[in-house]
Formats: sequence, C-alpha cells, structure tokens
Amino acid sequence: MNPQNFINNAIQNWLESHPRIDWVVEHPIGTLIIGVLILFLFWGLLNAIARFTEQFWLALLRLPLQLSQWIFRGSPKLLAGLFRLKPKEDSQTQLKVIVDRLEELRREEDQLIEQVRRIVASKN
Repeated sequence: MNPQNFINNAIQNWLESHPRIDWVVEHPIGTLIIGVLILFLFWGLLNAIARFTEQFWLALLRLPLQLSQWIFRGSPKLLAGLFRLKPKEDSQTQLKVIVDRLEELRREEDQLIEQVRRIVASKN
C-alpha cells in the first residue's frame, strides 16, 4: 500500500464519518458566504454589547446627578407640605372671603367719597 493512498483513504473515511465537514470541503463558495454572514452577525452582536455597556455606564454615572436634581426639585414642595399650618380651603370658603373683602373695600370707598364731598362743600 502506497503512503499517499493510505493518507487519502484515511481522509476519505474521516470525511464520510463527518458529513458536515465533507459538505464544507465540497462547497467552498457556500462555505465562504456562510462564513461572511456569521462574521457580520458576530460583529453586530459585539457592537450591540458595546452600545449596551456604554449606555449602562453613562446611566450609572448620570444617576447621582439626576437623583440630586429630583431631591432639590421636590424638597420645597415636600417641606411646604410638611410645615403647612392651615388646611387648604375649599372654593366656597375662598369665595366667601373674597366677597367679604370686596364689601369692606366698597364701604371704605363710600366713606372716602363722602369725605371728599364734605371737603369740596366746605370750600364753597
């Protein structure tokens, strides 16, 4: 038996027992296309992982700033709510207070007009 035949038979037996590798050897263009496709998919996966990692770290670094802004924006409202002494008035009560104040101002205006009339009458 010739050494070259021995090697050829060994390779042929191995390819027959591994049909996928046999297909790869017999179809190099298809293998090249599939290889390029797998390479692009892997590249896209790596880019997606890189973008996710970048967004994660940026969000993690922004978190203390956003938290402090949230606290300082909300704290005046929170403190006002905690230290509010009188309960919030309803609209009927507010309207009554406003009408009473307007009546008081009308009476004061009438008094001032009467004083102006007396002053004008006394000068004539």
